[in-house]
Amino acid sequence: MKSPDDPTTVNRRKYARRLLTGFLFSSTGTLIALSPPGKESCAIRTPINRAVWSDPQSLSDLLEKIPLQQILEVDEVARMVVVLVSEVAPHLDNHGAGNTGWSGDYKGQPMLFAKRNGSALALVCSAAFGECSVGFVGSSDGWQDLFAHRRLTAQYQRAENGNLGLTGEIRLNECGGEFILALGFGTSPAEAGHRARASLLKGFPAARNRLVRASTAVLRCHEAKRFPGGQIASLSIPWGASKGDEDLGGYHLVWPRDLVESAGGLLAAGADEDVRRILRYLQTTQEADGHWLQNMWMDGSSYWHGVQMDETALPILLVDLARREEALSAEELTALWPMVQSAAGFLVCNGPVTPPDLCEASSPLSGFVAIKNRPPGESNEPAH
Repeated sequence: MKSPDDPTTVNRRKYARRLLTGFLFSSTGTLIALSPPGKESCAIRTPINRAVWSDPQSLSDLLEKIPLQQILEVDEVARMVVVLVSEVAPHLDNHGAGNTGWSGDYKGQPMLFAKRNGSALALVCSAAFGECSVGFVGSSDGWQDLFAHRRLTAQYQRAENGNLGLTGEIRLNECGGEFILALGFGTSPAEAGHRARASLLKGFPAARNRLVRASTAVLRCHEAKRFPGGQIASLSIPWGASKGDEDLGGYHLVWPRDLVESAGGLLAAGADEDVRRILRYLQTTQEADGHWLQNMWMDGSSYWHGVQMDETALPILLVDLARREEALSAEELTALWPMVQSAAGFLVCNGPVTPPDLCEASSPLSGFVAIKNRPPGESNEPAH
C-alpha cells in the first residue's frame, strides 16, 4: 500500500503537542500509558513493580491516575509500547523534505530504508521488526496512527518525495525485552543496509567502547595546555561561512555551562581527575560575587558581559554529581564548599530570572535555579 500524498502544509505545533502523550513511570514504579484527552489510560503490571499490587495504599494512589482503573499485563501492551521508540524521521542530504522511504530487507533481514539524492539510511532491529509503516510526518506517519488508534492500523510500504516518518514494531514478548537498534548510512540503500547489519553483528559493547573512547578524546582536545581544566566550548566556528578572522570569540571561549556539561561526560567515562581539574578551574575563575561570566577567555577575562543564571547554577550541580559519583574526597569537597556557597548566594539574591537565555535572546525563568535554603541553625559545612 502506498502512503497518501504528502501534505503541502503540516501543522507542526499540533505535531509537537502530540509528542507529550506517551509513557511514564509513576512514583510507585509502575509504567503508565498516557492517552489523549477523552480516551482511557491504563497501568501496566511488570515484575519491577510487583510490590505495588500488594500494597493497598500504593495501589490506591496508582489507580487515582487511571480513571477507568484498567490494568494490563506486559504481553498485552508490548506491541504498543515500543513502537513509540522506533520511529525515525530521516533528514538526508540536510533536508527534511524530498525524502523517499520504504519497508524492505537487506540479505533477508527486515529493515526500514530512506534515501535522498546520493544519501541513504537503513534501520534494523536485532529482534526483527513486526509491522512496519512509512508515512508522511503529520498526516500518515506511524505516530499519527498510534495517537489515534493506540496501535498500527495501516502498514504503508512506501512514501515518496516528502518529510517522512519510518515506524517499525518491536515485539517485547518475543525478544525478552532486550533488543538493539542499528542505524546505518551510505551513498546507496545497499551500502546503508550493509553498514546497519554489520554494526548489528558486531554488537553494542564493541561500538560503545569505541564511541566512548573517541568521545572522551574529543572532549580532551578542547582543554588548554596552559590552563588546566579550562575547555573551550568548541573548536568549530558557529556560522563560520560568514565570520571573518577578526571575530575571535563565539565558541572559541570558555562557557561555564558547556564546561560543566563536558565534565559530566568525562565523569560518565570515569575520567575523575579531569573532572577535578575542571572544578579547580571553575573555582579559580569564579567572580567575587559568586557568579561566573557568560563566557570568557582562558585566563578568566570576560568576552561578552551578560549574566546567565544557569552558568552559575550548573557548577553547583557538578560538585554534587561528582560527590555522588565518589569522584571527590572529603578534603576536596570541603575545599569546594565556599565556591558552592558563594554561587548559591548569588542565585538567591539575583535569580530565578536570567537576563539572557542560553540563546542570548530573552529573559526567561531559569530551570536550573532551584535553591533550597538550609533550616536555621543547620550547619553550613558540607555533608560527607
